[in-house]
Amino acid sequence: MLQEYQEYLLYFEQREKDVRTYEDYICYSPRYYDDLYEYRHVTLPKQLVQYVPLDRLMPEDEWRSLGVKQSPGWEHYMIHAPEPHILLFKREKDYQLKYGLLQPEEELVEQDGQIVQYSQGDPQKCGSATAAAVNFGRCDLKFQNPISKNMK
Repeated sequence: MLQEYQEYLLYFEQREKDVRTYEDYICYSPRYYDDLYEYRHVTLPKQLVQYVPLDRLMPEDEWRSLGVKQSPGWEHYMIHAPEPHILLFKREKDYQLKYGLLQPEEELVEQDGQIVQYSQGDPQKCGSATAAAVNFGRCDLKFQNPISKNMK
């Protein structure tokens, strides 16, 4: 029992160390929308994927403990099994406007008549394709519309 407890402590010490080491390498997509929700995906560095549960969605306190930093209201809503390092989030459309929760550190920019939130992290630290997408304010094309229009 003591050995299990020690292993448990070592695991969480290593997890905290890894989160501190790699949290600046977390990449945040701009937001994208449908009629009801706004979406974004967050790409974790491969070194943090070992801490992501593959069999369930994470509550807010758990994804925040992995170093993910977002304004309030986001919900981890889907797991894309081939890419577990990409966390998919959604929240009620216009959540920040409805509830007055704009964060001072967030840079909001209007693009093509929509508000787009840019990454708080350094896009140059992301993989090259993701960095280019963040630099030009576009989503990774694989995730632009996770909801089929036929599903409405």
